[in-house]
Amino acid sequence: MAEHFGVSRVTIQKALSILEDEGTIYRRRGAGTFVAPRRNTVHHSLRSFSEELELRGIRSQTKVIDVSLIDNPRSGEATWADVSEPSFRIERIRYQKHTPLSWEVSFVKQKFAPGLDKRNLSGSLYKLLSESYGQTIESADEEISSLLIGKEISEKLAVSAGTPALEIQRRTFNKRGDCLEVARAIRPSGYELLKYSVRR
Repeated sequence: MAEHFGVSRVTIQKALSILEDEGTIYRRRGAGTFVAPRRNTVHHSLRSFSEELELRGIRSQTKVIDVSLIDNPRSGEATWADVSEPSFRIERIRYQKHTPLSWEVSFVKQKFAPGLDKRNLSGSLYKLLSESYGQTIESADEEISSLLIGKEISEKLAVSAGTPALEIQRRTFNKRGDCLEVARAIRPSGYELLKYSVRR
């Protein structure tokens, strides 16, 4: 390789080390250096999941499982949803080439988006809220943790129960500071690499 590119072995080793640190390649002792499988990389910013995929040139599909107007969250969702007034519950699954990437549930208060259940919810929810209701997402609080996928959601994601996954809970706020959406997503491990840009 050094001869092919006309550089020293030290330069080649430094370049390979950088690629390894980035996760582009990996090494196996006694076997050699290999190109790592591509992962979906999320540069963490205030975008919807569909916007992130589109930004990276990934074609995705969305299946809307359920849209309903509720007064209280379901029993299993009560611990994180904290819905205190009529809200739309939107359950969706994101796909890439027929492979489920993410199971998502969002609660959007009815007063901010009347008639939301009659809209096309297969695209970016944030874009829809902004363009159709004038509700621009200004900020968000987010928690990310790991879990083992339970039986009900594993069937929706076409994985085995007990598969490791990321759980992402997010609360989004409009420009006035009103909580506009409460959401939860479960994404099987192996599909994502999260990157954060932190400023003080």
